[in-house]
Amino acid sequence: MLEGMEPPSNSRTCKVRRILADLEPKDQKILEDALADHMRWSSQSLTGALRSRGIMISVHPILAHRKGICRCSTI
Repeated sequence: MLEGMEPPSNSRTCKVRRILADLEPKDQKILEDALADHMRWSSQSLTGALRSRGIMISVHPILAHRKGICRCSTI
């Protein structure tokens, strides 16, 4: 059942940064603006908006990225 199971890659970037890298420049800007706008976008509502558009992410990476405590904050 667990044959072929591998540990996750040791990426130096967080999931939010990897998602940003996969987006077109226009969409990158939209997501960066939403991440910076704590008043209009709660982390939970941003998670829901991304998931409804097929970007699978949980609230925890968004919270960590916003707080500057994610993997990519040390790069």
